[in-house]
Amino acid sequence: MTSSALRYVALGDSLTEGLGDRGFMHEREGRGWADRLATLMARSAAESGGVVEFANLAIRSRTSVSIFGEQVDRALAMQPDLVTIMAGANDLWRPGARLDVVEAHVRSAMERFQQSGTRVVLANTINPVHHWAFRPGVARSKRLSELLNQLAREYQVDLLDVHGSVSLRRQRFWADDMVHFGERGHIHVANRAAKLLGIPYRLTVPSFDQPPRDYQTPGELCRWLWNHVVPFTSRVLRRVTAGDGVSAKHEDYVVVPSNRWPSRRVRVPIEQPSDAIPERHNFELLSVRA
Repeated sequence: MTSSALRYVALGDSLTEGLGDRGFMHEREGRGWADRLATLMARSAAESGGVVEFANLAIRSRTSVSIFGEQVDRALAMQPDLVTIMAGANDLWRPGARLDVVEAHVRSAMERFQQSGTRVVLANTINPVHHWAFRPGVARSKRLSELLNQLAREYQVDLLDVHGSVSLRRQRFWADDMVHFGERGHIHVANRAAKLLGIPYRLTVPSFDQPPRDYQTPGELCRWLWNHVVPFTSRVLRRVTAGDGVSAKHEDYVVVPSNRWPSRRVRVPIEQPSDAIPERHNFELLSVRA
């Protein structure tokens, strides 16, 4: 590892792994909102001669208990400066998921990261109102997000509010499977995280071949049912998940290129870092380890 590196580890499920992003099925490298965020961090760090070392431990189908358990264990061993945690989407479709168990795991993770001096960005849960088929998960999503919001306030960590995003209520921000962020969605979440961290760059939105729409035609609905709902139902019946046999994208640090995705500089007001956050975690300046 480089001596002047800022170390960032992303934890989560398929949303953080990057499914749904452009070109993901051909190449996982660099895809997904967390990888895109790392690019913005790297571009800012390069201004002061630093680099960003990044690991993405997210694996599709993982639940909150798994993410706040085994992934946190691995992250702590890597001694990161920053971690982002997005969990809970897979809990929405599991009636047996208990909020008290999730809360205990989140509290344990927050306390351990605080003891290590790691800055945490905690995301709440998606609000699955963009498609009528997911409405049964809306109430559970609200309860889980309220819990995560409360814990973020209690432990004074940054909250990445995906549940409250108006943009993510529209289908144009989702992939064809309607389960994962599409390219627009990954860009949107990465830019929200960059703003939260005070990073002075934003990803630019590319031109798309077709104009955006927020509905499915009857033909698209039929293809969606056949291509995505039927395989998911089959996995449920066979008691397997899409994440079985899948390993993390980056199990150790890689140096992030600063020019992987096009971005633009924005004006970010400089604020004094909080007393609760060490000087090396002033991400508005993206200071790096000396």
